[in-house]
Amino acid sequence: MSELRCLVFNNNDLEFLKKQYPGIYSVLKLKLAEHDGKHQVWRSDSEEEYQELWNRFTYETANATDSSGKINEAGLRLRHMWDQA
Repeated sequence: MSELRCLVFNNNDLEFLKKQYPGIYSVLKLKLAEHDGKHQVWRSDSEEEYQELWNRFTYETANATDSSGKINEAGLRLRHMWDQA
C-alpha cells in the first residue's frame, strides 16, 4: 500500500509557480485543497506522483542559475518552498 504524502504550500508561492513554473503547477493543481486561508495542501495518492513533483522541483531548481552558475532568486524560492512544504 502506498504512503499518502501531504505537502503544504503558501498561496503566494502557488501563484508564483502558476506564472513562472507551469509544469510544477500542473502537477499540483488537481490535488490542491484549501488548508487555512493562507495555504493549500497537496496530497499524493502514490509514490509516483510524489516523485514526479520532486523531480520537477529538482530540475527547475537546478536550472535556476545566473550566468556564473550560482542559484538565482527563483531557484532559492523554489528550494525554500520545497523545504517548507
